[in-house]
Amino acid sequence: MLLYALFSVVNKYEKYNKYAMTCKIVLKGLQDFKDNGASVLFPQKTLHLHAMLLNAGHSTQSSFSYDWHGLKRGSSEFAIWQYTLSGQGRLDYAGNTYELNPGQAFLVHVPHEHRYYYPHGGTEPWEFMYVSLYGKELLRLWLDIERRAGPVISFSPESKTLKTALRILQLAIKQELNTPFTASALAYEMLMSVLEDGLQNIPGESKEPEFIKRVLRYCLNHLDSELDVDELAAIAGYSRCHFSRIFTKSYGMPPANFVRELRLRQAIRLLQSEHLSIKEIAARCGFLDASHFSKAFKSETGKSPRAFRSGSPGEEE
Repeated sequence: MLLYALFSVVNKYEKYNKYAMTCKIVLKGLQDFKDNGASVLFPQKTLHLHAMLLNAGHSTQSSFSYDWHGLKRGSSEFAIWQYTLSGQGRLDYAGNTYELNPGQAFLVHVPHEHRYYYPHGGTEPWEFMYVSLYGKELLRLWLDIERRAGPVISFSPESKTLKTALRILQLAIKQELNTPFTASALAYEMLMSVLEDGLQNIPGESKEPEFIKRVLRYCLNHLDSELDVDELAAIAGYSRCHFSRIFTKSYGMPPANFVRELRLRQAIRLLQSEHLSIKEIAARCGFLDASHFSKAFKSETGKSPRAFRSGSPGEEE
């Protein structure tokens, strides 16, 4: 059912034939998500990370008993992205009722005054896929996109968000989300995809300023450099104070913190995929030396780089 319904959504967009073929290949890995709600629950609170996957899955609902209220799900904070594949659902949010049609996803957070449900009078099952996430920084940005884009957004088959969600489900099925770091990186990628795709759907929403794009490109291409705030402000063409204020407003954190996040995420990728020494990784990611890198990495993840790479629960090999 999942494969059939998602193929139907993809085929509605004939100009995306190349993506449709890619999507169908990916979906071959989703066949274990059977009807009646297959779900993967990820372990919680394994480490103090800023973004984490909570669960992901696929479900088909045709009963009026499918009815969730955002204030009746406990006090734990988390975010939900739920994408309609076929049929139709309903969302009550801020005094408005939204129809949830194929190709649309709702974005909500818990606890919050909202309700989503299978509607009375529904003529066919509501089939959907979903990803739930949590984390302090993630929730802060999630609330911002809800406020700016609204709780219902259309995602076409070629969107980054749909690709990321499909990859999360595929990796979950293959049991390859076996470390909190991998899950955290995917949660952050899912958040960034929703932000990027969501902002493009806001009528009249201004594009990301060109100076911000210049700074981001520079950071990504020069992670092995110092990248101090004065340098980034000069690239942006603003004073340090004005640049810091605008950047913090756009990304929710000061430029220096953002650069640190980029360095650490690049380090995680290198530790997972490259046969480099800790010293080489530290240099590539712009840390003063291996000692500074190890301290920053352990502060963020709770493990040393060597322990992270080996999968050891200990501090050092």
